[in-house]
Amino acid sequence: MAGTCAGEGPIALESTEGLAGSGADLSDDARAILESMGEAFYALDSAWRVTYANRRALAFWRSSFEEVRGQVLWDSFPSLRGTRNEEAIRACRAEQRVLTFEAPSPINGVWVRATVTPFKDGVTVYWRDISERRRAEETLRASEAHLRLAQEAAGIGTWDWDLETGRIVWSSQMFVLMGRPEAEGRTDDPYGLWLTALHPDDRAAADAAAQANSRVIAPFGFEFRIQHPDGGVRWLLTRGNVLPNAAGAPGRMIGINIDITDRKRAEEALERRVAQRTQALRDTVAALQRSRERNAAIFANAPVDLAFLSVTADGRVRIEDVNPSWVRHAGYTREAVIGRSLEEALSPEHAALTMEHCRRVVELRAKVEYEYTAELPAGEATRRCFLVPLLDDDASVQNILLTAIDLTEMRRIEAQLRQAQKMEAIGQLTGGIAHDFNNLLTAILGNLEMLHATAPDDRAERRAAAAMRAARRGGELTQQLLAYARRQNLSPQAVDANAVISGMAELLQRSLGGLVQVEMTLDPALWPSRSDPTQLELMLLNLAINARDAMPEGGWIRISTENVPARDPALPAELPRDDYVVIRVADNGSGMPPDVLEHAFEPFFTTKDVGKGSGLGLAQVYGLAAQFGGTARLRSQLGKGTTVEVFLPRAELPAEEESGRAAAPERAEPHWGTVLVVDDEPDVRRIAVEMLHEAGYKVREAASGAEALALLADGRVSVLLVDYAMPVMSGTELARRARLRHPRLSVVYVTGMTDALAPTVLTPGDAVVTKPYSGAALLRSVRSAMRG
Repeated sequence: MAGTCAGEGPIALESTEGLAGSGADLSDDARAILESMGEAFYALDSAWRVTYANRRALAFWRSSFEEVRGQVLWDSFPSLRGTRNEEAIRACRAEQRVLTFEAPSPINGVWVRATVTPFKDGVTVYWRDISERRRAEETLRASEAHLRLAQEAAGIGTWDWDLETGRIVWSSQMFVLMGRPEAEGRTDDPYGLWLTALHPDDRAAADAAAQANSRVIAPFGFEFRIQHPDGGVRWLLTRGNVLPNAAGAPGRMIGINIDITDRKRAEEALERRVAQRTQALRDTVAALQRSRERNAAIFANAPVDLAFLSVTADGRVRIEDVNPSWVRHAGYTREAVIGRSLEEALSPEHAALTMEHCRRVVELRAKVEYEYTAELPAGEATRRCFLVPLLDDDASVQNILLTAIDLTEMRRIEAQLRQAQKMEAIGQLTGGIAHDFNNLLTAILGNLEMLHATAPDDRAERRAAAAMRAARRGGELTQQLLAYARRQNLSPQAVDANAVISGMAELLQRSLGGLVQVEMTLDPALWPSRSDPTQLELMLLNLAINARDAMPEGGWIRISTENVPARDPALPAELPRDDYVVIRVADNGSGMPPDVLEHAFEPFFTTKDVGKGSGLGLAQVYGLAAQFGGTARLRSQLGKGTTVEVFLPRAELPAEEESGRAAAPERAEPHWGTVLVVDDEPDVRRIAVEMLHEAGYKVREAASGAEALALLADGRVSVLLVDYAMPVMSGTELARRARLRHPRLSVVYVTGMTDALAPTVLTPGDAVVTKPYSGAALLRSVRSAMRG
């Protein structure tokens, strides 16, 4: 029989009779051929039993001949049932014709090409493994797809021109480049389509170039413009090669087309820019040549420090030139530094620092930037320096340009701002602590007053009185804390600071003792300042006593005043740019080291011995100044004395035109009624209720604003005694809602933080009781509200 084996051609066998039986009757020649062939081979009889299988087939099945001989193929390999393989084998036998097919083997998934050949008593099957070919085909298809995607993404079209037949093949991207979709532009004459698409001005030259290149076996390339149907013009670049035919003449022309419109536009823009830059360079060179004197003037008058340095062969750095700004800020004379090395011209520390960074510039051949603070002949300074290498033709650093910016003032302002932010944060914490402490003291003081009033004997009365004095001292301490935290209830008004200081002269001298001399230098044209005269006196007394304590062996205290206009550079950075009055208190005492100076305004910070100071004096001064809209500043040197400056905002109106809210006159006779006490702190609320009960008032109580509104519904309340700082609903909000129902309701606010209770918050006639309060103060305020 004859069978066709994939890739090997026909194989001839003398007879197929040996294949119909057990396969044992095959001739030696036939068996040798079948065993040596490159394909797998097996034979089936009419009952589909395996009569023969060569070694490749058995290896493919992973079986021995004894396991499959005489077995129905589908029984030995059930996975063949219902597959293309079974279908082809049965069809071959039924139709008595040779069938060839490719499919993955159901047995192991390997792709095979099989040929089924019928013979008298059965069929034979040849197959070979085509996995490698299939993978190559898949790889080729993927490569072609990737190439197509790459061409589309890159805008590259490919073409192939058979010069002997005239046939031209374009890729899809070629039609896109011509501005014509492939479906519309498909033609039997791509060359004619190309000529039509060419820009009229380029058509003749491009056609001539294409024809000329087609006659020479060599690479080629040229550029041309394409005009799209919508009028748009694109630049294309064609590159390719002409290949010879069998006779050595030009036979095939292949190439690619690339859209280079963006490149051409960029080139045109670059050419224009180069032309512009070239002209600008010529202009600059001409201008530089004409302005050598002007450049020298710029160098001489630049506000930044400039120095021209040279690097010697042995690695030393020499100062070649410096401008006046450098001389002024550094404090060296020009003659002392020009032509000298850094070590010869500068102080050891300054020279070492500059040399270290110059070495980095030489090593890196790049700009180096650094900042330093040092003591220079002109004084301590902070400077930001930029070292720029000037490279020679061999890329070595022979010269360095030093530019320095003086940051001394900016760093001083930054330090002031950081200090102000720190003080603000401490103030917030201090105010919160004082508020909570006030609540505790209110309950303590109230209960002590009641115990004092009912003391069974003198001894108990004395103890209660001593405890009350301690509680009141605690109240005074919280007021100092609130002053620092800017939460005191002040009466800002236009104040003549000169008058206040002059009026204190005798008090100050008497308080400071005979070892301290008080001097006053007051500006006769001083503006009125916005402050509180009582608190201003307290600030001055605090500062004077602090100064005295710094001079145990005596000295002088100088108090001065001065106007500071909005544009004055001496104005602290944290203040708005407005007019201010400054009060200075200076002494020639022991002064402070920097680590003490940094914390001097903080509450409870003191260097005095235990029992000789609370650490709240300067803190209170700072807090009061800030609450008036100003600030306080401290300057001190150890062994040279201290100066405190208090900045107060300039008052808009003269003192006689600016007045506080007048207190309502009290009536002679009290009016007894019902008081509603509202406080979220049970202990504070309870002591107020007991004090009012004992004074003969009818008292109702509530722990929240909502509860108070419910009790006010019947209208039997004469005075609302309410805590200002309650959660959920504040005291002012409760009063506002209550007066919507009862417009004539009198209100007494209880608070430990009176900063929020400014005149703009209070309604005329409202009273304020400050925690911790005494029973007398509470009853006085309630009685006044009853009369109102």
